[in-house]
Amino acid sequence: MIEEFDPAASAFLNALLREWSGWSALAPEEAPDLAGSGARHVVRIPLSSRDAAVYVRARRLSRAGRHRLLSPALLRDREGTLRPIPFAELAALIASEEDIVGRAEPEQVRRFLSRVLASAQNIASHLEARAGDVERIFSAPLDFIAAEQALLAGHSIHPTPKARDELSDTDALRYAPEFGRGFRLRWYAVRRSQWLARSVTAAPAEAIVRQLLTEDPDLAAGFVRAVPDGYALLPAHPWQAERWTALDPARRALDRGDLIDLGEAGAPWTATSSLRTVYASHAQWMLKFSTSVRLTNSMRTLTTPELERGLLLSRVLETARGREHGGRYPGFTVLPEPLYLGLRDDDGAAIEPTFVAFRHNPFRGTGGPDTYVLAALLQDHPRTGVSRLAHAVERAATVERRLPAEAALRWFRAFLGAALEPLLVAQADYGILFSAHQQNLVIGLRAGCPDRVWFRDCQGTAYSALAKELYGRDVDGLDAHVFAGDRAHILFSYSTILNATFNVISSLAIDDVGDEDELLGALRDFLLDLRRRPLRDHGCIDYLLESRWLWSKGNFSCCLHGINEATLDDPMEIYHRVENPLRPHLSS
Repeated sequence: MIEEFDPAASAFLNALLREWSGWSALAPEEAPDLAGSGARHVVRIPLSSRDAAVYVRARRLSRAGRHRLLSPALLRDREGTLRPIPFAELAALIASEEDIVGRAEPEQVRRFLSRVLASAQNIASHLEARAGDVERIFSAPLDFIAAEQALLAGHSIHPTPKARDELSDTDALRYAPEFGRGFRLRWYAVRRSQWLARSVTAAPAEAIVRQLLTEDPDLAAGFVRAVPDGYALLPAHPWQAERWTALDPARRALDRGDLIDLGEAGAPWTATSSLRTVYASHAQWMLKFSTSVRLTNSMRTLTTPELERGLLLSRVLETARGREHGGRYPGFTVLPEPLYLGLRDDDGAAIEPTFVAFRHNPFRGTGGPDTYVLAALLQDHPRTGVSRLAHAVERAATVERRLPAEAALRWFRAFLGAALEPLLVAQADYGILFSAHQQNLVIGLRAGCPDRVWFRDCQGTAYSALAKELYGRDVDGLDAHVFAGDRAHILFSYSTILNATFNVISSLAIDDVGDEDELLGALRDFLLDLRRRPLRDHGCIDYLLESRWLWSKGNFSCCLHGINEATLDDPMEIYHRVENPLRPHLSS
């Protein structure tokens, strides 16, 4: 039987194994008829209702939470017959097993499996479309936008990493980042009484919008002159514009002439890995659109509270304390989102599907050479499973005549200094809880190691009680976004440690490039060093070092039950506990 790596099956199973504890690991000698030539372990998943079990071979299991799993899975039925099963059958068996997924309505299971299989098909389509690009993606230097478009398989611990509900295959070919294409924006002139603009920028919002036009090499000066007096401009994502122009308030505005469709114009823009945020090398801003598509756990429409959080962070960073953090870590940059636009209805209320946020673009011109969203660095190779990061570290070890484990430790320590320290100090000394998961960290490499870091997605940022002390007098509206005590530690640590840092460790360890115990030990030593410093709040560091359990987001359960993560009143509803791989080192 040929063992192979299947990115869709690996992401599905890794999500399951992280949040469900009913599986067990067997050594190959315990199951000689199951283990293949490359397997060090066999994962057993019991199917109690069928008196059967699924077995998944693993090259390596990781205490940091992501495993190198091989396909196909094997099913042993109640008669003892053993056979390989395709991914679709594997997903259906697991999703129908109450002891694994709990009680779920048949319609929930049907929708879940539909999304699982659609995601797998989308991954296959990406790989087919970019077949000639795969080796470049995993070996050649990339710039910012090339790395954004290189995330072909998506989240490595998620049952539907590349599901994109509501977006047809034809639309995906034009708008999805994985196909590497660009498209023109659609522009509207809006009567000022119905133009919504919220900004904390020094320049007027209208001037910033017009700047997009003057920077655009493909827009003639006559385009600006075509805007009637008393109107302002609104850029729109062409796919999303088809949706919101069908809404009654927008249709009435079009019929009255309060909204004028100027058509698609200008130089092409390109979707980043999030699909709804678009980039152009000529522009000072990236644009983040409200997009009526469900990706992973959330509908990607923007809401007023989210956008206001973006403005809030810009105001916090402009305080004396906020500027102080930037001075301490000049290599760490937050990409602010200080402006958003949209339409108002006839009663003056915002029409949220029309929203667009402006995000600072530091990658103009050259495009940021050797700059990668962290998720692209950690992405599994679609055939071998070995990440771009592991490949790069192995190459560096050869060039530098080091052992791979030494090169891996060197890279990881550089990551801790460039990315993790500014994030943890922002929490511990400034009360800012950046949602710094893999998709929100952009890493600039120098001599192959992390040197610059950009954080994005200000709208996911929250604050601890410390922030209220530091900024409460200077920044209105902070109270609504403050998480107290353990909740602050849990939410911040999931994104920054479990999602990002632990996945760096797994990416280096599961293919035998780095030594997992050594990397976890380096992280533990780093945290102990931070704890010895005179920081204002050591609570999160204590949580990471001393808690027996850490809390992780349940992507599998969230997706199965169709929960929209973006609208949850209490995000803790979708969290579950996992064993802390750092704690055993404390007493060793």
